[in-house]
Amino acid sequence: MKTLKIGISLFSLLAIVSFSNAQTASKVKANDRTERMIVKLGLDETKANQAREISVKYKDLVSNSTDQKQKIAYKQEAEEELKKILSSEQFAKYKEILANEKKSSAARAARAKGAQ
Repeated sequence: MKTLKIGISLFSLLAIVSFSNAQTASKVKANDRTERMIVKLGLDETKANQAREISVKYKDLVSNSTDQKQKIAYKQEAEEELKKILSSEQFAKYKEILANEKKSSAARAARAKGAQ
């Protein structure tokens, strides 16, 4: 019985640590992506800080939502906020970068599926 309790405790601890690491990795990935966008779009410090604030705000909302429609709505809201701070050229470039990232992601997924 004592062994079972220890086993359950260890499993629970491992699950908590794994979940925590997954959330941290997700936030790091989002921050890295935002920083790459800032550089690619050539944002000044004011716009860069505004973009970071939008990214953090909506990253948490999207991550914590379990409803797919709500996630899409949050992403659209974030995009609308970005549109307000970016010039039309910067926003067009932003959309182009997103489209290219989506293509790259789809290609990686297809290669991974083919490798199985």
